[in-house]
Amino acid sequence: MYSAGLRNPYTGSEGYAFVSYAHADGRRAAVYVDILQQAGCRLWFDLGIEPGEEWPEVIAQSLRHADACIVFLSEKSLVSRHVRKEISYALTTDVPLVCVYLEECRLTPGMHLQLDMSPSVDLGKMMSPVDGAGHILELLPETVWREQ
Repeated sequence: MYSAGLRNPYTGSEGYAFVSYAHADGRRAAVYVDILQQAGCRLWFDLGIEPGEEWPEVIAQSLRHADACIVFLSEKSLVSRHVRKEISYALTTDVPLVCVYLEECRLTPGMHLQLDMSPSVDLGKMMSPVDGAGHILELLPETVWREQ
């Protein structure tokens, strides 16, 4: 993810949201991550992986303990094996998904089956990144952005 201007990924013990995205979409996703962090959201994303750590283990642990998973969807993310694995793992571990469409996407029947019941935001219909981030925030559980 493009990191200029982003705060560090969340590492504490309070509720947080895991951020899933294709690296090709990193700059676009970073705009919304930055706005959500400024609004007080606790977000974990892959910049939280330290050199030398086993990234599949870190990803799985971070996703498993998340209160929600924000998945940024695009044509590129839908063919990313990493994003697809994160979606599947979130669903099998009962981590609620919030689907954020960066663009109009053609979902395969299997992906449609997986994502059909998840709340979503279509950023292509938003007037500004701030409005889009506001809609994302509305779909997240309060445990990821309210003081506990």
